[in-house]
Amino acid sequence: MINGYERRIMQLRNIKSPYFDEAYFVMKDNCEHFIESEVLCEAERILGTTKISKRKKGVFGRLIYTFSCGLLLGAIIAFVITLFI
Repeated sequence: MINGYERRIMQLRNIKSPYFDEAYFVMKDNCEHFIESEVLCEAERILGTTKISKRKKGVFGRLIYTFSCGLLLGAIIAFVITLFI
């Protein structure tokens, strides 16, 4: 912590996430009057949006599938061309 400077930090423990044990939120300086339940709801909303989507995890698999299909199609076309030559 810097001398003479104070920030409000909210720490959440035991969150039900497969990825995180704890979460820290740094409050804005101009946030003097707040309702604790609203802040907790906002923190839970943010934590809920941090999940890794299945679409992002499957990009590499789709790339391999597309490459394999192209390779197979190219091999079939090359085989057909060699039959007619």
